Amino acid sequence: MTTPSDPAGDPAPHPLYSTLAGDDEMADLISYFVAELSNRVEALQAAFTEGDEDRLRMLAHQIKGAAGGYGFPAITAVAGDLERVLQSDGRGMSEVDRQVRDLIDLCRRARV
Repeated sequence: MTTPSDPAGDPAPHPLYSTLAGDDEMADLISYFVAELSNRVEALQAAFTEGDEDRLRMLAHQIKGAAGGYGFPAITAVAGDLERVLQSDGRGMSEVDRQVRDLIDLCRRARV
């Protein structure tokens, strides 16, 4: 596998904020989660490049659960889509590539 393709010439993405952003008790946890997303993006890219579908599935599952708890339902939905694609038979690598790229895009857009 190669790295997920990057769309060229796309306009600057809009930031993605937690639905829990106004909750003072969650502020530090959300900040930590957002800061850790760069590590998760690197892990996703590495797993995709290495063709490690089991690791991709595990990472998607972890992100799906964590993102929902920190108020990022869009990330949860896309991570769930990636997990389902990886579990399905007859999928093409272009579909996996698209799902990984979409998940990475959302993770990079997450803000505190």
